[in-house]
Amino acid sequence: MNCTAGYIAIKEGATSNTDGCDQCTAGTFSAGGNATTCSVSNCNAGYKASKLGAISTTDCVQCLAGTWSAGGADITCSNMTCAEGYKASKAGATTNVDGCTQCSAGTFSTGGSLNTCSNMTCAAGYIATKVGATSNTEGCTQCLVGTFSAGGTAITCSNMTCLAGQYATKAGATYNKDGCENCPAGKYSLGNAVTTCSDMTCAAGYIATKVGATSNTEGCTSCAVGTYSAGGTATACSPMACPAGHIAVRV
Repeated sequence: MNCTAGYIAIKEGATSNTDGCDQCTAGTFSAGGNATTCSVSNCNAGYKASKLGAISTTDCVQCLAGTWSAGGADITCSNMTCAEGYKASKAGATTNVDGCTQCSAGTFSTGGSLNTCSNMTCAAGYIATKVGATSNTEGCTQCLVGTFSAGGTAITCSNMTCLAGQYATKAGATYNKDGCENCPAGKYSLGNAVTTCSDMTCAAGYIATKVGATSNTEGCTSCAVGTYSAGGTATACSPMACPAGHIAVRV
């Protein structure tokens, strides 16, 4: 007989050199010719003997990511059992945890045979900081004052861009101007991500009257006759205390 590789001769009284050649089932192989029985496959670990008509002991199919095999004559690959927070990313895995890879920040996995990590869905004002997260919100961390995040898969908070004369007051801000407030009188700010306003430096005889000042002297206003100020961050002029018989004449 001259059966094709992957086939064996099973017919008595064959009428030609290929009459009665029968294909080997999964888990077995044959080099063909006049072989009358299929031999047991011996696939390498990470492969399965699922091929019909295999022609050699290693004519096998690699396991897909998410599955594994110890090899030999196994005709199916088994599901991986990666821990939560890990994905089964390796093709040709040889054990149930071979190639389990931890999910990066911004993604999560419930483990098992999942071969990809899913996107986190952190709330706005939060970022996904945890490597190996096991749920869509695990490890979501609130942004500090002076920063913001739209949430989702974001892994870093971005700097606020408050207007000059304003400062950032809110932890967990959801956009670049969320929680920006005007500096009170006596204070000023250049804006952006500053979280505190700086002291005004009005000259003596002047007071800081402006809310939302953008420089250290913006809005400094001279005291009226009969009042005075030491300047700096003072927001109101004080009454003069001239001696009896004297009047205040100087602005």
